[in-house]
Formats: sequence, structure tokens, C-alpha cells
Amino acid sequence: MLNAPCPMPNPNKFIAQNLMQNTAEYYCAYCGEPNLTFIDLSAGGQQSYIEDCQVCCNPNILYVRVDEDTLDIEIDTESES
Repeated sequence: MLNAPCPMPNPNKFIAQNLMQNTAEYYCAYCGEPNLTFIDLSAGGQQSYIEDCQVCCNPNILYVRVDEDTLDIEIDTESES
């Protein structure tokens, strides 16, 4: 009995998943510098997570709100400690 070949990845699935992400800017709660972060739009309208500042490396708590109609993104930050 021959094994069936592995199916090829579906490029449309990757594109669809990629379209569900967006980028947004936030300002570090420690140094005030702008940072760019990826927002997973499929994760819902309210999200929170910790991300290190790309400039000073301190951890920021990000509170993300996504308007589900317009896909506008708002981010509030606070220091982790």
C-alpha cells in the first residue's frame, strides 16, 4: 500500500490568518518612547498582555481595545510593578 503524499499548504489560509493581524503604536510607561506592536484582531475587542519596551526593555502592561466596526485600535499602558 502506498502512502498518500503530504498535502501542500494552502496559501489562502495563511493570507486569511495574516489579514487578522494589525500593528499599532503605544508609548512606554517607563521611558515614553513609541513602540510598535502586533495586534491579533481575532482575539477579541479587549485584550491585555505584557510586552517589553523595544527601547528600554522594561515590561509594559498593554490594555488593547479594538473597535469591532471600524477596527480602530486604542492602547493604554502602565508599568508592571
